[in-house]
Amino acid sequence: MSFQNCKLIILLCLMVCFTGIIDRELWTPDEPRVAAISLEMSRTGDLIIPRLAGAPFVEKPPLYFAGAGLAIRVLGDSFGIAGATRLTTVFWGLGVLLFTGLIARRLFGLRSTLPAMAILATMAGFVENFHWIRVDAALAFFVTAAVWAIVEGFETQCSRWFVLSGVFSIGAFLSKGFIGALLIFVPFAGMIIARKLNRENLLRNRRDTWAIMIGAILFFSGVLTWLMMFKITADAATWHEFFHVNHIGRFNGESTHKGHMHPHDPVYYVKTVLLYTMPWMPFVIAWFVKTIRNYRSLPKLHGTSTLFLFLWTVGTYLLLSLPSTKRDVYLLPVLPAFAIMASQCISGTMPKWCQRYCWFITVLCLVLLIVFTVSPWITVLFVKAIPAQLQVPLSQWSIRHAICALSAIFCGYIALSMMKKHTSHAMCLFTSSALLFFGFFLVPMHIIDVEKNLEPGIHNYLAGIPEPLRDRVAGWNFSGTMLGLFYVYGDWAVPQITSRERLDRIIAGCDEEYDSIIINQEESIPDLISRPYTLLRKGHPHGTKKKRILYWIRGNAENPGI
Repeated sequence: MSFQNCKLIILLCLMVCFTGIIDRELWTPDEPRVAAISLEMSRTGDLIIPRLAGAPFVEKPPLYFAGAGLAIRVLGDSFGIAGATRLTTVFWGLGVLLFTGLIARRLFGLRSTLPAMAILATMAGFVENFHWIRVDAALAFFVTAAVWAIVEGFETQCSRWFVLSGVFSIGAFLSKGFIGALLIFVPFAGMIIARKLNRENLLRNRRDTWAIMIGAILFFSGVLTWLMMFKITADAATWHEFFHVNHIGRFNGESTHKGHMHPHDPVYYVKTVLLYTMPWMPFVIAWFVKTIRNYRSLPKLHGTSTLFLFLWTVGTYLLLSLPSTKRDVYLLPVLPAFAIMASQCISGTMPKWCQRYCWFITVLCLVLLIVFTVSPWITVLFVKAIPAQLQVPLSQWSIRHAICALSAIFCGYIALSMMKKHTSHAMCLFTSSALLFFGFFLVPMHIIDVEKNLEPGIHNYLAGIPEPLRDRVAGWNFSGTMLGLFYVYGDWAVPQITSRERLDRIIAGCDEEYDSIIINQEESIPDLISRPYTLLRKGHPHGTKKKRILYWIRGNAENPGI
């Protein structure tokens, strides 16, 4: 690629990564909970045990929350809690892009560096998850960094890289737990197998062996240090929750209350691979087809790098398919491998079907950008059928639409350049995809934020609960999302009760700590509470989702309990 194209690629990657980060509030389901934990960690300075509204929340180790908490301290006043926390996800994503380029460069040469980064930056799975406040962003960074160090160690026969991979592995564990280490072990084993099958040297001398051992020692030392500090600090219930419920229970299917259970479903991630790699999915499939054809028999094996990518992706797929708990985002750490595959598929002369596909996607992106631009004039025709809170943002033309129009013009120019063969098909596909994501963040995402933003509803509900009374108010059946929303937007850690007997005592006016309660996500209050009660306030943080209705109740003063 020319130098001018390199600058354009970097600019578009940055535009995609940073647009839609600081101009929207927290979205359910994950963001309120993660932001609240990060905010609390920034205030308490407790880097060992993550807490949600004062209670231990140990589904994940603390590394992501610690980084986000630091960002809130430094950037919270400028960008808000949501923006500052989400920015940490972006920086993790930029690190993933960097190490993906470095892996591609070491495996396939300098010319593969920028294409691999550009492809990854415009993959749907990357764009979605690095615009969301999720712990998996840090996990993907450390896994990719560790894989890069492993590749460098084997390819350059330099022992220090194996030590560095051990350090990155600590970060992977502290981001997501034991699965982080396993996600690094798979490509490590894949590299060994690939080099063995191609009769290449594994290690140069004893110094490399010692380096791997030192890296492993560093990893286990870091992990055991945190586990010991956690064990000393936490009580028995918290330790059981972290170790058994969130690791063993998620693996064997015991922790059904955690959700995302898909036992005995080996093809669950097939759909995820297809969606997460769009619009580059056909190139990934083409790479697999070509690779399998070349490796039908062991005597024809060639290309350690190609076999390594194959073993990395297939091994990770099998690893993630074993546990009962499955979720699309778990596939995020292996997206760099898919991006490198696609970059290799486009490195040579494209077949006709690939050229037609690139042309189709470019035209589709152009059409969608035009639709985004003129959407206010289209929605005016249907304004009566649109919810009231969406009528103004949908029907008003703004600077966002003007920028989207410029993106559409540039996308049209790219389409013409491809027709005249002034620009490569792969470059056109990347540019049009980047512009489409950019336009999506400007216009549709702004509308979605109006719909998903729960801040006004939370503020409105809390305005009816005077602060002097809040010390005597407890919560029942709050989800992690609702706890996070109250903590971030109301600065209130609502204490939770789970005992039906204590709920009866509160309604009866016999509890020493609380005299009223906020009930969340209950279909039938009379089935929950048998005693007479008084409804103090009924509210809804979002008018279209009745499952989040909130009731603030206390015992009936005219019929006091005994």
